[in-house]
Amino acid sequence: EGGRVSVRVAREGSTIRIEVSNTLGERTGKGTNTAGDEARARLHHCFGERAGFETQRRDGNYWIRLTLPATNNNQPCDTS
Repeated sequence: EGGRVSVRVAREGSTIRIEVSNTLGERTGKGTNTAGDEARARLHHCFGERAGFETQRRDGNYWIRLTLPATNNNQPCDTS
């Protein structure tokens, strides 16, 4: 309760950047980052070096930045 989520999306040329920040609250554990590692691997599988997935803890927030190509030439990507 009482948390805040912020989402920003921007296109920069041929790249789309999505940034999400969420207040950390009382939880202080760092976790194992398994979900982040899985997301990073799937993005790399689909888009190679054109994609990025960064996480950071700063100023009482957990912050994620996704970088994706603005177009994938209508190529499907199966990560199952």
